[in-house]
Amino acid sequence: MLDVLELLVPWFVTTTAIFALLRWDDGRMSPDELARAWPQTSKVCAVIGFSFLAVPIHFARTRPNLRGVGLALLWTAAILALNVGTAALIDLLGGG
Repeated sequence: MLDVLELLVPWFVTTTAIFALLRWDDGRMSPDELARAWPQTSKVCAVIGFSFLAVPIHFARTRPNLRGVGLALLWTAAILALNVGTAALIDLLGGG
């Protein structure tokens, strides 16, 4: 049972965080950046299909400049740290 939790909980936490990040970022974008963003249906497919790789792709699409690269690196690192931290916490609580 612990193996299932170690797989599903980090995935759920990471996926939820990515959706929250992209929704938050949609509210901060200029109209030009928003026009380059994924439509809602494509965004859902990208997050589910690409997982954390959807974050740098999102920033590369919406901000094709150095600012976008910086934001992509920052937020991808944060999402990956959240994933690793969640998995480590599950492992710690499970006695592993």
